[in-house]
Amino acid sequence: MHIAFVTSGLYFDPTAKANQRRFLELSKTSHGEIFCTIWEDRFRGQSIGNFQLRALRLPMWLSGVGAAKSAVRSALYVLFVIASVAGMRLRRKDKANLLIATDPIKSGSLAKIAGKVLGAAYAVELNGNYYASMALSDKSVAPWFVRMRTWLATTIIPWVVHKADAVKLLYPTQLPPEDLARIGDRLCVFHNAVPTEHFRNEESNNNYVLFLGYPWHLKGVDRLIRAFRQVASKHPGWTLKAVGYCGGDPQPFRDLADGHPQIDLSPLGIEHSDAIKLINRCSMLVLPSRTEGMGRVLLEAMAASKPVIGARVDGIPTVVTHGYNGFLFEPDSIDDLAGCLDKLMGSEELRRQMGQAGRSEVEGRLSEASYWEQYNQFMKTALASHEKKKSR
Repeated sequence: MHIAFVTSGLYFDPTAKANQRRFLELSKTSHGEIFCTIWEDRFRGQSIGNFQLRALRLPMWLSGVGAAKSAVRSALYVLFVIASVAGMRLRRKDKANLLIATDPIKSGSLAKIAGKVLGAAYAVELNGNYYASMALSDKSVAPWFVRMRTWLATTIIPWVVHKADAVKLLYPTQLPPEDLARIGDRLCVFHNAVPTEHFRNEESNNNYVLFLGYPWHLKGVDRLIRAFRQVASKHPGWTLKAVGYCGGDPQPFRDLADGHPQIDLSPLGIEHSDAIKLINRCSMLVLPSRTEGMGRVLLEAMAASKPVIGARVDGIPTVVTHGYNGFLFEPDSIDDLAGCLDKLMGSEELRRQMGQAGRSEVEGRLSEASYWEQYNQFMKTALASHEKKKSR
């Protein structure tokens, strides 16, 4: 199978372990290209297994934030991908028979156009609730920008997914019912792969509730601080650790904590190795997100035999089974979250049982092996759907 992966055009690091793992696994059955952008020459021409990096090198003066720079970067990347695909068609030798977009907006649009140019199948992956994440931006984001992004999402996503040869979702309600009806049997719903071999249950001298992620507003850290403060006095030996890049001004979260001695806020980024240690040594992990495609950190905690608590939103209930491997709370209820914390903080046996149940989940239903089995079926669905269209 010859596959061309169309990324969103953001910086791509072929040396990153997640990218290495993904494309080396795909190399067992496939070969192809990865379209992306880079800032250095050193990655140009590099390959991961059977996948060649087709990278647009951008000058450093185009780096950084700003609407103008972003527009120029996007325009250059679009031209680069279309030109590359057109050249592939003209050569007529070993051209891709499947294009896969890693998001439904920028790369989804590109994959759809490139599929037309090549006469190839195209498939798209959705890794979050794009409508909700834009509507839930914090107050630091200008309202006009939120409206523009929401309009783009509600216009482009249906245009991309309705005609895609296969669509991968993380949970069944990730798209509106009318879109799901249009997609029909081209729909594939399954989790994302999460490497779990470095996660294990380690003993710690201190009991702590862990939040790990970013940005904090979207992840609901304010909810967790309020809920923890409700029950902290009942559990004097416990600490709340909120760790990860805040993604904005951390002062509102510090104001909520109000110097509480049992709350430790670390609003800066963290190395992956340090994140693994925090998960392995925590007593439980909480993901109180306002929107969440799946929550890979939940699977990492479950792999370490830790009980988890998650908001009952989007894809979290497909990972957390209430009362089995953790608890789900109603997203607008601080009292509900406080009750879940109180139950787990008060029972070591319950934490042990739920942690073991979570470990069983990531070794079976949510394992990497299960992911790759379903991902291969996703690709086959796209090719079969495309052939069916051609035969009409």
